[in-house]
Amino acid sequence: FLRHDAPTTRSNAGGWAKPKILRIIALAILNAMSVSRFDDSIVIEFSMPEEVRDGTETLAYTHRLNTGLAPRHYESDLEAIETPLLVLVGDDDEAFIAEKFPETVSRHAPGAVVEIVPDASHMGIVVGEASADIITRWLETR
Repeated sequence: FLRHDAPTTRSNAGGWAKPKILRIIALAILNAMSVSRFDDSIVIEFSMPEEVRDGTETLAYTHRLNTGLAPRHYESDLEAIETPLLVLVGDDDEAFIAEKFPETVSRHAPGAVVEIVPDASHMGIVVGEASADIITRWLETR
């Protein structure tokens, strides 16, 4: 995940995410005034189909979690990386636009390796055997 408005991100995470925009804005304003008391408020809910749930998934993000996960400036964050970088994205990702990653990442992190994993969904990239194989091969070359 680079950022909600990065060219790699589908609108509303491909329909999975339901952001509470007004709440996010209000909490950002409060945080700017050093008020963090409400940072445990839910700001994004995820519509994950029942048939793929196993009880371990995160179905909502609090403001605290959301701000911790979301880079403020992905461009400068990528440019600041000084170690080897491997980026994996599934070609069937419901939340991301896989084909946008190579150009977007390499523009800001020219040495990065971006792999689009065939037949991998958003969650499949995390648990799929293909991802493990790619990571193993990449680590062996380091």
